[in-house]
Amino acid sequence: MSSITLTLGLCKELCLAALTSPRIALNMPSALAITKVVLSAESDGAKSHGLFRLPGYCAGILHGKVNPNLEPIITDVSPGAVVCDAQHGYAPLAFERALPQLVKKTKANGVGVLSIRNSFHFAALWYEAEQLALQNLSCIVCVNSKSFVAQPNGSGRRLYGTNPMAFGMPRKNGLSPLVIDQASSAMARGEIQMHQGPLPDGVGIDSNGQPTSNIQAVLNGAQLPFGGIKGANIAMMVELMAAGMTGSPFSFEAHDDDPHWFGPTRHGEFIIAIDSEMLGGDGEHNEQLFERLVMEGGRIPGSKRHQKRREKNDSIVLSKALYDEIVAITDGKDNITQGYLKK
Repeated sequence: MSSITLTLGLCKELCLAALTSPRIALNMPSALAITKVVLSAESDGAKSHGLFRLPGYCAGILHGKVNPNLEPIITDVSPGAVVCDAQHGYAPLAFERALPQLVKKTKANGVGVLSIRNSFHFAALWYEAEQLALQNLSCIVCVNSKSFVAQPNGSGRRLYGTNPMAFGMPRKNGLSPLVIDQASSAMARGEIQMHQGPLPDGVGIDSNGQPTSNIQAVLNGAQLPFGGIKGANIAMMVELMAAGMTGSPFSFEAHDDDPHWFGPTRHGEFIIAIDSEMLGGDGEHNEQLFERLVMEGGRIPGSKRHQKRREKNDSIVLSKALYDEIVAITDGKDNITQGYLKK
């Protein structure tokens, strides 16, 4: 597969050109917020959530799912809670607009909650977790998606989204924050789409509910949660926090509404931010756990991304097919990798 190498500056131009092209016409604040998220993923080597996602962002608008003229509505509902209505727009701008109030409330009360509804989230969750950690706040972030995941040993029908959750915690002495970001499915959907060769056992089932290692069969069938029933319980917890607590569609409802759509879908995001120092947390004590983790052969979650960032490599490699598709979208043509399944 042929590839092309771009600088980060050219990647930024590529993103903005596609998102604000005449046919897509996303407003500039949202385009800038999405571009920041996409470039962060590319810089950290998280390819499945970088430029790979850009055609999907554009497809959401092309197919009338996403409001390109959005301006989120922020509502101060209590001393410790803020609600953001994303107005059927993309999540990066909604989070960016609500972040200052969330930080202010958390530092005043020790704990703050942000509920985002009518949002289209199409990125990794570590971005939000890290932004809060950089404000010296710990957090838990939950978001659901369209249903792709079946209940283990069930009917084989999709019930939950891949339902990722993230946990962020600042560290002392200028160290990069601890950031855990993982799907409740055995593999993230983007990782499956980009995987080469047969999938590992336990990743998914085909449309008849039978285990398979074939990528397309899993994408057409259903994914499985990690850890069997325990992973399914976590998927349910994320579902109830991200949808149940924000008044947003459950994953199966988004699927039932439009089963052939596989681009971004409307759902909710729920964030709990915590000022751990105010509550008695001790960052120096936490470092003892991290030191023991490394001593035992583990690694600090998020450290690979932070190491990649420290290398400050300005060269981003992407497939020529993806590059050509993004350029074609900019020129007003349909995208081919995100949107509706061919019936």
